[in-house]
Amino acid sequence: MNKHNIHSEFSYREIEQICQIADADRIIFKKNDTMISAAGNENLIGIIEKGCAYLVSINISGETAIIDIYGEGDIFGKSIFPYYNLNLYYVYAKKQTVASVFSANTVRDAFLSGSELMIRFYEYMLKTSNSKMMLHNDILSQKSIREKLIAYFRCVSFNCDRKEFTLPISLSDLSDYIAVDRSAMMREIRKLNNEGIILSKGTKINLLQQ
Repeated sequence: MNKHNIHSEFSYREIEQICQIADADRIIFKKNDTMISAAGNENLIGIIEKGCAYLVSINISGETAIIDIYGEGDIFGKSIFPYYNLNLYYVYAKKQTVASVFSANTVRDAFLSGSELMIRFYEYMLKTSNSKMMLHNDILSQKSIREKLIAYFRCVSFNCDRKEFTLPISLSDLSDYIAVDRSAMMREIRKLNNEGIILSKGTKINLLQQ
């Protein structure tokens, strides 16, 4: 969901250099594979080459919630999750996903050695993490289901640079991400259609009013 993914900040050659410096492994994750979890000891960072992955939190009752969504060019990692106080979490591949995965320690060491490229990369990771946290908090802070939906739709519209778009996630996952009941959300989507605010069919959305 981040319009300014790594490709807007770094050239493909620079991304290759980052992966070389970090001694990254290119891993193909099958659908539903766990990519990182709280149980893991390694402090890993990954760059999504293609595919889609979710960051999911687990509360003390064992209930899960989608915290973040990663697509092509997005960065995920134990030390840069948008919510730093996550105790129980995992990142899993929503579909087959290819990612370059490496240790955060190599990034730190290259940063401390004064590598200009890795300093830029480190700063970019922190900026991205903060912006993702602010985005999700802004959506969740909306008082009604309607306001949450419109905030999310506007975000996707902005990232796509168009008013007509396909949601990057299913409607069931959307209700999880914005923390609302799915049935109530579907009723609100029907109301938004009836009032001419949106025109939707499944995950295809036309944002008629900004």
